[in-house]
Amino acid sequence: MPQENFIYFADNLNSPFGDKSIEQILAINDRIIKYFISQKVKMIVIACNTSSALAIDHNSTSYDVPFVDMLNDGLRFAKELTEGSRVGIIATQATVNSESYLKILAKYNPKIKVFQQATPELVPLIEAGNMEGVKEVLPKYLDPYVIMEHLLYGCSHYPHIDGIVHDLYPNLNTIDPAMYVAKSAYEKLKRIGFSSKKKPNILCYTKEQPSLIKMAKNLGFSKHKLIKR
Repeated sequence: MPQENFIYFADNLNSPFGDKSIEQILAINDRIIKYFISQKVKMIVIACNTSSALAIDHNSTSYDVPFVDMLNDGLRFAKELTEGSRVGIIATQATVNSESYLKILAKYNPKIKVFQQATPELVPLIEAGNMEGVKEVLPKYLDPYVIMEHLLYGCSHYPHIDGIVHDLYPNLNTIDPAMYVAKSAYEKLKRIGFSSKKKPNILCYTKEQPSLIKMAKNLGFSKHKLIKR
């Protein structure tokens, strides 16, 4: 979608979200969505699994704008699984507590078996670039579920450790919901109508972080804007 105009909102001041209360996450969610609406966006992609899990019904009933999220759109892969397939989910504590993944997966395919495991230590380790630490803690989380055939990444940080997961558990088929989210976003935008004029992509953030801006520039976000609370 090279002609589309993207605004990416990174609330790095409040990250990570997985250890926050439902009320805190919904407040953050609403603040970001209201900002997007003020910018007259035509569609919103909720790229955070925790926000998707906790605000999945809230967003659709509170805002008159099309959404794509990590559950309704990211879990469509379950339709393709055979009866009795064993799917493990690793996610933040807030996502696991919501049980939203269990509900949506059951809606798409009630004949699969689902296990979920909160992995609160992973996000801080990944953000710190501590891959050795990831190797040390993963067995604690995954060894009890060695019967799994598929492992669903229930946090947008986790695809970054896919290589480590495959090294430790070579028989696991890992699933990144983002691939299905991107496909769904394309299909919905096609129905809405693609942009005809390209504008600069914008990164919005809530805390000064040079590494974030550098990464965003490498990804094609030529403008950046600090959003103060």
